[in-house]
Amino acid sequence: MLLSQLSQELSSSARQGRLDADLSDDLQHKLSEAQDKLAEGKEKGKDKSKEVRDRVRDIQDKLADAEEHQEFTSTPELDRLLDHLASLVGATA
Repeated sequence: MLLSQLSQELSSSARQGRLDADLSDDLQHKLSEAQDKLAEGKEKGKDKSKEVRDRVRDIQDKLADAEEHQEFTSTPELDRLLDHLASLVGATA
């Protein structure tokens, strides 16, 4: 649910011009990969937390870089969702 909420918020940001559309597509792909890794881990009984953590860190890094280059303007809701996800998977700074 958290991943889908984050996905929706990224899509909304792209539609509203606060996030570059190509970057939004890339981030959606990273979210999909994270969700797939979670499902794979659950299905096979394997710990995929490192792979999920890596995807979340990629998302954080790409958004920070985009914000620095004025290709992204965050919102409190997006920050909250991303912080929550990062804390759940251990990807906090």
